[in-house]
Amino acid sequence: MGLFADRRSRPFLAPPGGETTDDSVRVKVWILGGFVVLLFAILTVQLVRLQLLRSDEFNALATINRVRTQDSTPVRGLIYDRNGNELAQNVPGFAITIVPADVPDGEERAIALALAELVDQPAYAIEEQLLAGKRSIDPFLAVVIEAEASEDLAFAVAAKRPDLPGVHVEAVAKRFYLQGELLAHILGYIGPITRDEFDVLQADRYRLSDRIGQNGVEAAYETLLRGVPGRRQIEVDATGRELRVLNEEDPTPGGGVVLTIDLDLQTEVQRILEESLGGSIFGAAVVVDVNTGEILAMVSVPTYNNNLFAGGVEEEQLRAVLEDPGRPLVNHAIADQFPPGSIFKVVTGTAALAEGIIHPDQQILSPGVIEVQNEVDPRITYTFRDTTSGVFDFRLGLAESSNVYFWYISGGSPFRRPVAEELLTPEDAAEQRALVSSGVIGGDQEFNGVGAEALAV
Repeated sequence: MGLFADRRSRPFLAPPGGETTDDSVRVKVWILGGFVVLLFAILTVQLVRLQLLRSDEFNALATINRVRTQDSTPVRGLIYDRNGNELAQNVPGFAITIVPADVPDGEERAIALALAELVDQPAYAIEEQLLAGKRSIDPFLAVVIEAEASEDLAFAVAAKRPDLPGVHVEAVAKRFYLQGELLAHILGYIGPITRDEFDVLQADRYRLSDRIGQNGVEAAYETLLRGVPGRRQIEVDATGRELRVLNEEDPTPGGGVVLTIDLDLQTEVQRILEESLGGSIFGAAVVVDVNTGEILAMVSVPTYNNNLFAGGVEEEQLRAVLEDPGRPLVNHAIADQFPPGSIFKVVTGTAALAEGIIHPDQQILSPGVIEVQNEVDPRITYTFRDTTSGVFDFRLGLAESSNVYFWYISGGSPFRRPVAEELLTPEDAAEQRALVSSGVIGGDQEFNGVGAEALAV
């Protein structure tokens, strides 16, 4: 009995330091309870912040993810000649795009591989564009994968659409130029918008899948021809697929442009110019209505087919155009530099008539050669040959394009000797003296032309 009583009176398994088991458990429970309370306090604060303080912000983000606003491209305006002949029209086409925000994280490479098999592009290139779009400030901005998709490619991508989240097939209008090479330099062409152009034009509601005028009439009248884009509000699912249209504003078609060009005259001028080139590698001709200043025809040869660029030019075709020595991409009528040559005779003749230097019936002799003295050293003379010879009035001088005739009426310097008799045979010299004595201007007689100052005015 004493033994049992003694054992009950002592603590059972007391720790060496004297602390009881109940005290240790109690401390641990308090620590655990405090941690739980702290955790719930943090969760409560975060819940209040998300649900109350920032509810409007997250509601807006959720709406953006669910509702998209899209611009719809207007129908581009047509181009006509002065007689109403259609020069440029629109034909349907397709573009393959992808919205980076709609591609699930971690699936970029798989989608790029699947899409690469369809569009015949390197998967790494598609993946790079996709990841760059996700890192951009606007991951909802569509990235153009194929701007010139064929009908077969568009149908193939559309069939795989459920397995390609974020990928879209867009209907676009392509430009077709009915006359091709005949009006390439005048009309120009439209092409895919570049990234630099997009950065400038984004404020005007251009998209990366849009095509804009690159030169010629297409570029000069881009704003008029383009029209005003429409706007659609659509509801989409998690992969970006359209579920329903919430609101839609129709686009305004682009305006038409009527040129002063006469298509039939343009065709004839090009035919004549090509037949008259001879050994020249390029040439140009412009027909102007002198009463109105309207350009009726403007031809530059060699030319190129602007449909190549409007529809996506092949590398070999582009190389052939760029390596052509005649530089077909250059409009030689307005974008090249040449000495004015005989064209300036019109200016000289007009100035001479306006200044009263000559009258239209005044005759001037051209023996086929002219000598010009150096103004600094009269001992130095320069000899120039004429393209013709004879006696010319204004009309005949312009028709025959006599150099000597127009050198006479543009001169006026005492250092100029229209012709030195020692350059002529005795017979020609005697004939020249006879003509001069009858009132024809020529020989060594003094004659003051228009002069440099009056020509400059």
